[in-house]
Amino acid sequence: MKNLRKLLPGTKREPKILLVISNRQEDCDRIIRHLCRPVANSPVTTSPGVTYPIHVYCLEKPYEANRCAKVVVDPDPQSLYRRVQDDVLHSWVALCATSWNNVPTGRMLKLLPFTLPPFRGIIGNENGDFFQFSLFPVARHLIDRGRQRLFRVRAAVSDWFNLEVAWPARHGSAWFRRKVKDKAVWGTAVGLGKMAWFAEHAVPLTRTMFARLPEGQPAPIRLSGSAARTGNSIGGITRIEFIDLEWKREHIEQAIQASNSRLVLFCPPGYVESFEDLLPLFNEPLTFAVTRQAGFREWRPIMVALSPFRILAPGEASRVAAPIAQVVLVDRQKLLELTLPKTIVFGVAWLALFWRANAAGWRSYSVGGIAPVEQQLDHWLEEMLFVKHLYTNPELQRLASEAPLLTRGNIAFRPDLSKPYRRLPRVLVVAPYLPFPLSHGGAVRIYNLCKSLADKVDFILVCFREVTDVVNYEELHRLFRQVYVVDRDEIIDLPGMPRQVSHYESSSMRALIGAVAREQSVDLLQIEYTDLAAYRQAVHNRPAILVEHDITYTLHRQFSERDKSEAVVQEYDRWYKFETERLRTFNSVFVMSKQDQDEAIASGAPRNRTYVVPNGVDLQKFRALPPPQNKSEADTEIFYVGSFRHLPNYLGFEELRARIMPKVWERFPHAKLRVVAGPDHEKHWRNALKGAPIPHLDPRIIIHGFVSDLLPLYEPAHIVAVPLPLSAGTNIKVMEALACQRAVVTTPVGAQGLGLKTDIDAVICNLGDEFADGLCRLIENPELRDAIARKGRDTAEAHFSWDAIARDALDAYSLLIRESRALRLPGNGTDQHQAEVQTRGVFENA
Repeated sequence: MKNLRKLLPGTKREPKILLVISNRQEDCDRIIRHLCRPVANSPVTTSPGVTYPIHVYCLEKPYEANRCAKVVVDPDPQSLYRRVQDDVLHSWVALCATSWNNVPTGRMLKLLPFTLPPFRGIIGNENGDFFQFSLFPVARHLIDRGRQRLFRVRAAVSDWFNLEVAWPARHGSAWFRRKVKDKAVWGTAVGLGKMAWFAEHAVPLTRTMFARLPEGQPAPIRLSGSAARTGNSIGGITRIEFIDLEWKREHIEQAIQASNSRLVLFCPPGYVESFEDLLPLFNEPLTFAVTRQAGFREWRPIMVALSPFRILAPGEASRVAAPIAQVVLVDRQKLLELTLPKTIVFGVAWLALFWRANAAGWRSYSVGGIAPVEQQLDHWLEEMLFVKHLYTNPELQRLASEAPLLTRGNIAFRPDLSKPYRRLPRVLVVAPYLPFPLSHGGAVRIYNLCKSLADKVDFILVCFREVTDVVNYEELHRLFRQVYVVDRDEIIDLPGMPRQVSHYESSSMRALIGAVAREQSVDLLQIEYTDLAAYRQAVHNRPAILVEHDITYTLHRQFSERDKSEAVVQEYDRWYKFETERLRTFNSVFVMSKQDQDEAIASGAPRNRTYVVPNGVDLQKFRALPPPQNKSEADTEIFYVGSFRHLPNYLGFEELRARIMPKVWERFPHAKLRVVAGPDHEKHWRNALKGAPIPHLDPRIIIHGFVSDLLPLYEPAHIVAVPLPLSAGTNIKVMEALACQRAVVTTPVGAQGLGLKTDIDAVICNLGDEFADGLCRLIENPELRDAIARKGRDTAEAHFSWDAIARDALDAYSLLIRESRALRLPGNGTDQHQAEVQTRGVFENA
């Protein structure tokens, strides 16, 4: 028999190999490890001390490939089958190993050892065991596999009989309700929903019925001690899969009761997306559920917010009343405290659960992902059935959200970037826009002042977001411990209020300021700009500072002097009334100059608590630049910086374009004007023109939009022009030009509050011919221009450093916080965080 085997093809004595054939990477790795680690007394091992090279053929690349002499991977089973036959033709197959598993792919590969002489081999099964390639072991394996299959078929038939025959026979009415009644209602509703007329009228009818429900009340739920102690531990996750958004109440309830995990994941079958960014939100003890954002609602009317207001960035989170989605991660302990609703519709069940959770004070969030998100569809059917539940369930009717204004999906933050508080005073900064990027003077001030104090104060930021803004959370969290960004999702007209005040009115912003001040125990409220002064009312028991970037009514007074139309005069009257009333409500006021200080005190600001905390400039970023080289008088470049969103900046540009530069070009026809007009400058330009087309520009005028780094544009500039016809506060653009060692030509209002001397620190002159003459004088006299530029840099270093300005702000913070804490000694107030506040540090160097 041995001599007969030697005559067969493929039975040459050299080379001798161990052959592995598999259709799955996991089984292939198991076989390789088995062959590389011989076991004593095993019926299938190589001789002691003798090793043969291992040749592997698999549909998937094995992880143990480095142990093998040859590895062939081919996802095509037929191609791999032919490759094996060709490669082993001239080798001696000392041992052939394959795997028999429940994977149907590559059936021919599993039978290939039967065709390779000398027919010595081993077979691995799905349990990780091995048996010899001989008649009796193979027969036992096939018989055992047949018994298993028979058992599974018998169990499936038994389950079907119990579910479809025995259970309906014992519970006829319940079976009829589940199988016939509910599905009949569902089918009818879906059928009606396909009728455009019905779908169009169902939504307003449902929301009208919802609005007529009696007003409910929050109903807090106190968790058990063990549940409360696990609030900061994520623990395990139980996975519950659902098909076709069907709510299987009994199955879900059994799975939740049997689980010991901290969290439960509801998802479709085969869901594999990572949800690691959802987990940090469960570190908060009040978190109930977190979902992956499935849509955005934008300005669509809502009954209950089902999705965030806008598309969230990856990792960005927003609190939503009922964040309906296909992927829901929920706190199991809190879910057990709620009664699972009796419905077959997934969305209706979650609406009811979120309704109860909101009433309990628990919070649900939607988190942005990387997948594209479409605008939210109308969930009219789920809303209609949910309202039906409310009308038929008095218990649900009596409930109401604990914080409805915070669950509209228009407040966003990054939970993974939030920083823990230190033992430092906490200042809540409220701003009308993002402090970064530094697209205008107000953002420059907020960013740099907070940056200078970030190691002495724990700042919290609450601000509005413009429609086109992209929030750079990483940069903001360098300065702020917590950052909350609010989208305006409602239009509110406040009678008798200035137009800009109405523009920034938001019920969500008002509720957020109060909640943050209360829950995070802030020491001081700092409101940037008069536009937001009405938000002082959101926090009554904390000292508050109003930062007057300018005395706004003085700016509108200048508008009314230029344009005496009724609308402009009335707007000035509204601003004067609003601002003088609000100045009296703040404990302290920050102004930009001595002139503004006198104006604010005369208008009602506290005399001893109105501080001059001026604007400044980052002297390291805006460093002293050398004079431009190799430039003739004819090639002079004049530079103007002014975001068109601020009307005085646009008016200054118009003065340059229409009146000043034509005079300059008469003497220096090749001079250029370079303008940085800020973000969305064309939109603001058209708004200022009131619909008229943008005029054709002289080719010697170069306009940029938003520029993140102005320094490269200051380098070729000979002169910086600031031709403001009206202004209020102090101009950061003038300070930055002085810091860059560039000669500045400006108007008296452009230089107000800075203490500059004409022809020494800058050239200060009136608009028109005088301004044009000032520019021409510096163009033709480089020595005078350079001397003014050098003196301007010296002035900036002496008076406009943010470090010196920050010390003034720090002194004001310290005084207000110490006075406030003295009035709120333990036992004299109602603040629940007083004990912690009293032990918190104030300022080491104050």
